[in-house]
Amino acid sequence: MFEIQTNNIIPAKGRILISEPLLTDHTFQRTVVLLVEHNDEETMGFILNVPIQIIGKLPAEFPYKDIPIFFGGPVKEGYLFFVYRFDEKFGQSLEIGKHTYWGWDIKDIEEGLTLGLLNKDNTKFFLGYSGWIPKQLDDELDKNSWAISVLDYDKIFHANPEYLWEDTVKGLGENYQHWLKLPRFPQQN
Repeated sequence: MFEIQTNNIIPAKGRILISEPLLTDHTFQRTVVLLVEHNDEETMGFILNVPIQIIGKLPAEFPYKDIPIFFGGPVKEGYLFFVYRFDEKFGQSLEIGKHTYWGWDIKDIEEGLTLGLLNKDNTKFFLGYSGWIPKQLDDELDKNSWAISVLDYDKIFHANPEYLWEDTVKGLGENYQHWLKLPRFPQQN
């Protein structure tokens, strides 16, 4: 990894992690992770920019197959999670930020879809999640593996995942613009 100037924003629920461009962990290369939990015991989030093709992998009771599914991370890859934006929470979901929540209960998903509370405009589904044990994320931040930022919650649901990493790097400011010039696979140059 190369040295960067830290942006001095601390991780917190509702913020995003933006991977540095030469991160060697293939799972997180050029990803944007929405943090849904961050405390002394755990950090948890969902990768926002890795859509997946999962035909035949959804639970049979999942009623709407036209809503895109994303790879949330390498932990519990067989479990379905969701993030949604609505005036109020329902079921067992937990708040991330103003009118934005995350959940995991399949019954809540069924109810939300059936009642029209969840749809492709206000909901994002994930298989698996990204997780860090205590101090692990701090160590990665010390190594400059991530930059931390805030994200307009509308972009969670409406940004083109193909360009989300680049767009969030641009939002980090001048000190990070050199990230955009680095090749994705420098060993191939």
